[in-house]
Amino acid sequence: MNLPGEWVEKGDAFLVDAENHIRDGLYWLSCFEAQQAAELYLNGFLLAKAGTYPFTHDLAELLRTIKSLGVDVPVEYARRIIEFIRSASKDLSRYVEKGDKLLGEYVNRLVQEVPESTIVLFGSRRGDYLPNSDYDVAVILGHVTDVRGELLRFYSLKPEGLFLDLLVLSVDDVDDPVVKEMLRGCRLLYDGLGMGSRLDCEQ
Repeated sequence: MNLPGEWVEKGDAFLVDAENHIRDGLYWLSCFEAQQAAELYLNGFLLAKAGTYPFTHDLAELLRTIKSLGVDVPVEYARRIIEFIRSASKDLSRYVEKGDKLLGEYVNRLVQEVPESTIVLFGSRRGDYLPNSDYDVAVILGHVTDVRGELLRFYSLKPEGLFLDLLVLSVDDVDDPVVKEMLRGCRLLYDGLGMGSRLDCEQ
């Protein structure tokens, strides 16, 4: 049985990219590409065998569909797919842990620089997020007269490798409805100003 050449070619391209991106440390991207490669191979097989395939990203479902056609999926083939994605997932977990560690280091530096401040994490990283999501951090100060200057000062404290979007606010800014909505559900990282009761944050 000949598999559709275009599907195999695309799968091969995704797999090469996945292997390269593991070496580059882009684990989140490697996981996505490995998943895409596996989908293309399996869907190509189903297209050649049955003329159609289920519209799903679930590899287990694709393998079950192949088995329902009376084809026994080689255990070694299935194992290699699962082990590759599992390996990439472990690397991805280490990638996420590294980002959280760098964030903790950054907060410690900020606290030493401006102990009279409140620091919160908002945006996607407060809950569901992609591994490549930036860390959105707001530093709240008693008074801010030079936002740009404070941003430059705080960015200079950022550890290398931390993907950061930074916001500098004054205590008065927190009462603005737009700011309140933006910070809703934030995570309180440090509260040197005792603002916990004014912020809709998790501890």
